[in-house]
Amino acid sequence: MRVFQVVGWSNSGKTTLTAELITFFSAQGVKVSTIKHHGKAEVLHLDRGETDTAKHRKAGAVSSMLTSKGEQQWNIEQPLSLEMMIQMHLLLGTELLLIEGYKQEMYPKIAVSDSGAAPASITNVKAVWNKETDELHHSIEELGRIVWEKSEIIL
Repeated sequence: MRVFQVVGWSNSGKTTLTAELITFFSAQGVKVSTIKHHGKAEVLHLDRGETDTAKHRKAGAVSSMLTSKGEQQWNIEQPLSLEMMIQMHLLLGTELLLIEGYKQEMYPKIAVSDSGAAPASITNVKAVWNKETDELHHSIEELGRIVWEKSEIIL
């Protein structure tokens, strides 16, 4: 599985770029998965109502999975390391895992920056993209090539 990060500050265009990369690789038949880091202080808004899975968690389950035909939703109420989440994606047969956020992690990155340069605190940057000056539809093939060729391969 190939692993690559898209990093930048809040509202810099990370999600826009990540979505375009997903579209680009999916159109080529690549099985793409994502991990999105929620870097804000507030907690995620998991279902806290009266659904069956909410009742399971209220009763003490550390995780609950809701399944239907062809789709699953898994709520896990315990910390998972990035490495644990990556291993879960390996089990799913993911071919390309795009990680949005986790600036300080070691994986190869595209830095999304309005200055055209990556901050010195971000390491292993393979490309810089600026949503204000770089036309994404013209550069997505080049960025896709960088992601594919420079991604870290995890077996």
